[in-house]
Amino acid sequence: FSIAYKKIETDAKKIHRDCIKSSKYIEECYFPCYSKTIHSVDKGTLSVIFLMYRIQGGAAMLQKFKVQNFKNFRDEFVWDFSNTKSYEFHQEFVPQGIMKNAIVFGENASGKTNLGWAVMDIVIHLTDSMKNIANYHNYVNLNSSDKLARFEYTFCFGGNLLVYYYEKEEVGKVLREKISINHHEILSAELGYEAKVHLKGAENLNLDMWDGSISFVKYVVRNTVLDRKDTDCRTFRQFVRFVEHMFWFS
Repeated sequence: FSIAYKKIETDAKKIHRDCIKSSKYIEECYFPCYSKTIHSVDKGTLSVIFLMYRIQGGAAMLQKFKVQNFKNFRDEFVWDFSNTKSYEFHQEFVPQGIMKNAIVFGENASGKTNLGWAVMDIVIHLTDSMKNIANYHNYVNLNSSDKLARFEYTFCFGGNLLVYYYEKEEVGKVLREKISINHHEILSAELGYEAKVHLKGAENLNLDMWDGSISFVKYVVRNTVLDRKDTDCRTFRQFVRFVEHMFWFS
């Protein structure tokens, strides 16, 4: 299994390098020239996802992902990469107690691809990368009376935990979003209501100009010069950088 896994990992990296050179579509997904964070190889019933990349000063990792009411995920689905149980072998695969690689397997049409789209949903509204929006039709679960899809990402940036939560009713429209760093809320917004941001450098941000046409997080990124020395600001910038470097292919 270890040898097969290494071969898949090597093949994924080779495909990624080839895509960087050609900047073309492979089946459904586009590769920005700077993308290198999440790699997924889907071979019928097997997906391999690489969940870590290096940043200056340490590792940036996705620690936990939650999704609810998105496509076939009517009930809350939790993917916890810190749940390593009694894993003792190859400790290099669990830096900081978090799995840096994961394998997703299951029968055809069981939801593996939808899980990939769910993890990548964050890229849709936080980056300017080219996206294939057609993959996000039937966005909210069709068997639910709830009209909102909910997402929550927990990231670890050099020991600092950042949690990003948001709700959408369709792929391009964020209704609510919130970010906390080390359990302290630094940003929150609800479309049509109040928006708040508590970051050094954002004190003079004109909140009245935000009209909901873009994510409030993206609005903050575009219209502020944050304090590079502040821990919260640095963690927030690392989060933005992480999302900008995400990609997935099948």
